[in-house]
Amino acid sequence: MEKYFYHFHYENLEEIKLSNNSPLFQQFHDQLQIKIFSGFYKCSARIGNLNELAYSLNINFNLVKKVMQMLEEEELVKKNAAGIWHVTSDEETLQKRRIAFMEKELEKFTNLMHSIGLTDDDIINHLNDN
Repeated sequence: MEKYFYHFHYENLEEIKLSNNSPLFQQFHDQLQIKIFSGFYKCSARIGNLNELAYSLNINFNLVKKVMQMLEEEELVKKNAAGIWHVTSDEETLQKRRIAFMEKELEKFTNLMHSIGLTDDDIINHLNDN
């Protein structure tokens, strides 16, 4: 059965799966960020208003507000005059943020691999082999 809130169809948000493994705030932020970076939500795509998001994910309104404000500070989303959140329309900024995200995650990965004794050459060779 498809879910509706007012006239907002939010089946895309069902792709966001929240668990008890880490704070809901972090999970929602990270998963929405990934959906934006992956192109699931295209530039200028409608995400919804705070009430729709909170209702559709069954999470606290203030938590949703905090995440959306954080994503706005990261220049990934914008709120229009009606209070509807959209992905930024600035493709250049989105690409810069995507690259910065990739670099941060690669640094975490390589640091982890170094901590178990692998060198950069080991990592590169393994990636090339697979």
